[in-house]
Amino acid sequence: FKLNCPQEQWTLNCSKDCTSNISHGCFAKIKISENCIDCEPSDRIIDGCSRHYFIQSFATDIFASAQNLESERNQILSFQFAPSSNELFKDFGTPQLSPEGSLSFCLAQDKHGTAIFQVSLSDSGGTANGGIDSVGPISLTIRVEPVNQPPSFKVAAQTDFGSNVLHLWTSSGQSRLEGFLVDILNGNADWTGR
Repeated sequence: FKLNCPQEQWTLNCSKDCTSNISHGCFAKIKISENCIDCEPSDRIIDGCSRHYFIQSFATDIFASAQNLESERNQILSFQFAPSSNELFKDFGTPQLSPEGSLSFCLAQDKHGTAIFQVSLSDSGGTANGGIDSVGPISLTIRVEPVNQPPSFKVAAQTDFGSNVLHLWTSSGQSRLEGFLVDILNGNADWTGR
């Protein structure tokens, strides 16, 4: 098998929220870098939107044997990822590759960083009589970069300022009211310099 290594950035639909089967129409830029034998590594980046990602035909040339023997075509194929977990992904564990080569994974909320996996392919033929039932591994690196979050603030509690209404009289001149706006945040902690 081999992993496809497109050189350009992909724009994909997030297919569904991780905690439900509700369809979403959001778009996510995804770049994944992988070290393949027969192609240049690419840098694909995933904006962490904590949604389920699905990429068809990520792995190709998937056969039960290197010679694609007729006698082995009915074997069951499965991909394995090592290590088996990473904090970038929700409780569903590691990314998954279907026997047809579709990659799917679910990002954890507000997590970013790099995950490196070793991907191998196994068949159900076993190793009896000197048989070989696995191939690989191929290194796969998924890098999730932080998304710039908008700044935010809250108006102080109603008990402090009566229904969040501030009354100003023009004849009173300039006034300063301390504490009217609270919880002022400049967005994601990783973007403090902005």
